[in-house]
Amino acid sequence: MSPAFTNSLFVVSANEQARFLLSLPQVASTEDISWVAANKAAAAGLPGTVQVVAPDFAKPTRLRTAVVDSAAIIRESKASVVLAGSGPLALPFLLAARKNAIKSIFLESPNTTGGRSALGVAKLADTTIVEWEHQLVRHPFATVLGETV
Repeated sequence: MSPAFTNSLFVVSANEQARFLLSLPQVASTEDISWVAANKAAAAGLPGTVQVVAPDFAKPTRLRTAVVDSAAIIRESKASVVLAGSGPLALPFLLAARKNAIKSIFLESPNTTGGRSALGVAKLADTTIVEWEHQLVRHPFATVLGETV
């Protein structure tokens, strides 16, 4: 990984994901962070620029619109990398990044039970990151960070 995630857009569905990301030295050393959060609770206390999306943003019935909206958010933020935590926002942002040839990283949160990632969302990302080796069962080609906090 690079020393910092410059020109990155961090997409989180829960504040725990954001806190986990901020515990990574590569993220903590990034000066200007841009975030997309699923709600105000997920956005609470985040440094940098934070955009909270509408409550129905990632509903399956509006996936096509969510992908278009995600692409617009990526362009507006001038992101060269999209880092998405597991959760409902991951799918539209990873699809938009792939469609627009933007590098993407999927972060399997340490507390998740598989959820959408078990449905193959992680396969849409260029890179998958997990915290623990046991998560390699679901993501055999992932990069293992090890304990971060």
